[in-house]
Amino acid sequence: NGIHIAHAETNIVFSEVLYNPDGVDTGFEYIVIENKGSSAADLSGWDVYPDGIGYYTFPAFTLDAGKKVTVYLRADGTNSSDALYFKDAKGNIGNTSGSIALFTSNTHGDTTIVDFVQYGKAGETWEPSAEKAGLWVKGEFVPVDSTVEGKILKRKDDGHGLSSWELADTGL
Repeated sequence: NGIHIAHAETNIVFSEVLYNPDGVDTGFEYIVIENKGSSAADLSGWDVYPDGIGYYTFPAFTLDAGKKVTVYLRADGTNSSDALYFKDAKGNIGNTSGSIALFTSNTHGDTTIVDFVQYGKAGETWEPSAEKAGLWVKGEFVPVDSTVEGKILKRKDDGHGLSSWELADTGL
């Protein structure tokens, strides 16, 4: 697909996003982040931006090699090695369109963005930075059916861009 990224942090990626759960969304949406690398990664101070609901800054946190952490949106819980809680999100992520971006710090731009996915329509927040960083092609998005609930955006390979994503049944 012509997408290439030179960031060292490319081993840290989104593996799935539940953007429109069955029934009530509040407290049931989540983002799964995976360490595909061979060593632990310190994600302390990294930011996840689910479009429109604010930034979630990782607390002191290390993600072990080959492991995943689920960030639960607008849910209460106790942070652990495989679950983090963004209870103060400003709302729910979009059911018909949106984007999710991952940054290595609280400085947001093309030099700190390390993963990105957008769905439903093009032109979402951080698309230009994701394009400049080589993570996404402007104008592309994962097509979703706004009448279907309970599907996830799922990464299907180690690449970046639209061809690395599919709509699938929930995995958790």
